[in-house]
Amino acid sequence: RMVIAEIDPTLPRTCGNTEVHIGRFDHVVDAQDPMCEYAPAPVSERSRRVAEKVIELLVPGSLLQIGIGAVTEAVVGALPASEFGRTRFVGMVTERMGELFAHGAPPSTLRAVELMGGPALMAFANDNPTVRMVGSVDVHDARKLAAEGSLTSVNSALAVDLTGQVASEAVGGRVVGGIGGSVDFFDAARMSTAGERVIALPAETPDGSSTIVRQLPPATPVTIPHHLVDVVVTEYGVARLAELSLAERADALVAIAAPRHRAALTA
Repeated sequence: RMVIAEIDPTLPRTCGNTEVHIGRFDHVVDAQDPMCEYAPAPVSERSRRVAEKVIELLVPGSLLQIGIGAVTEAVVGALPASEFGRTRFVGMVTERMGELFAHGAPPSTLRAVELMGGPALMAFANDNPTVRMVGSVDVHDARKLAAEGSLTSVNSALAVDLTGQVASEAVGGRVVGGIGGSVDFFDAARMSTAGERVIALPAETPDGSSTIVRQLPPATPVTIPHHLVDVVVTEYGVARLAELSLAERADALVAIAAPRHRAALTA
């Protein structure tokens, strides 16, 4: 019944479906708090090694959706050195995507629901027709994305079990994040021509535990079911799971686990 607009001069004036008529607001106020910022995840050598293997899967000219996390940040950072060519992103825009285009990459568009970054990204997005902000009703609509063809969806995870089930929200009851749009994008990639659904993660956690597990721990929600995953990538290799039996999936996933965990997983 009452609509209040908060005006923050540090936010960009974006292109796309972002204009709202002033007549829709009952009150307009100036922002009092600083803009929330998202700091990119630090990219380790292990993340870079995973990213190198993901880059090998990408097809020039395809539509690319990149999730959040150190590995996916590394994938974006590796694109300028690759032969991926003309890049089109959908989903969100991060600091490293802005850096990619600032270094001369020839994109068509960045189409996103959200900008994830700080002042540098906001400056990049300001009045930039390359960055088109649209609503989730369009970006997360699997049917609309599938119609564009060749969508490659790359997302990270906390753990993957030997059937290919993916946990991205929590492990053993410890909540890390929400579902986000990963299921929507995976569904779109399934329906798109030559689409591919990729889960990329380091083979071990910082404490040395395997991220490839026999089964997901109790109280761990399944974010992405095993039948929606085409490929799982770690720094040790690529496991193509599509059309494999459960036993073959287990063998493929053990082969890309950290070497010191393979014997236990096989047993």
